[in-house]
Parts: sequence; C-alpha cells; structure tokens
Amino acid sequence: MTSDRPYHKGMSLSHALDIIREARGRQFVTRWVDVLLDDIPTQRLNHIIGHSYLGIPLMRCPVCEGPIARFEDKASSINACRICGAGLTQNGQTLAPSGQKASAEDLAPRADKTVVTEIIGRCLLEEALQP
Repeated sequence: MTSDRPYHKGMSLSHALDIIREARGRQFVTRWVDVLLDDIPTQRLNHIIGHSYLGIPLMRCPVCEGPIARFEDKASSINACRICGAGLTQNGQTLAPSGQKASAEDLAPRADKTVVTEIIGRCLLEEALQP
C-alpha cells in the first residue's frame, strides 16, 4: 500500500494503518493487526515504506521508473524490473536498461538471505528470552 507503482503513488503510512485498522478481522487477521498496531512503534515501520530495509533506499527502474528493492546481500545484483519486465544491468548504485527482456528466472521472487537470516536470529533470541 505504501509502495510507489508506475500507475499510482504509494500512500502514507498513517493512511495505510487506517485501512488496516478498518479491515481488522475481515481482510486482515485480527491477531496480526493487533501486533502491528499495538506492539510495533510506528517509527519502526518507517524503514519499510517502499520495501526498503533498515534505511536502504529503493532504486528506480530506468525504463518505467517503478521501485526496485535493493538487497542487503552484497552478492545479489539487480538484473530485472519486476514491474515492466525490462532486463537491467547494475554498475554499483546505477541501473541501466540492458536492451533485453528479463528472463523468467530474473523475474522470479528472491529472498534477501542476509535479511532473512537476521530476522530469524532476532526471532529466536526474542523467543529464548521469553519467560
């Protein structure tokens, strides 16, 4: 809801939270809405606006201007736009069209292994610290 798309601008965090609050128990699972609204300080959500991770800003597709999430995993490169399907080349922090259409493999969802490992570690630590 907060992500920019080629066809519309992402909404503010407060508006997205209002929608989630209104749809609690209908569209969204009550327990998880309660966790989101009651247990997570709003300022901790700011870094996920636009799907960035802990302050890593999004990149923009040079073809469609759509948002492209960057990976914390330094070995991962961005080689496709999942919105327009353009093949991309990455040189440091710069993306350029490759002139090719992205392959199915390039368009497949990928997990950022660095982020996943960090989140799992935090969850296990929190669980271990529970009385």
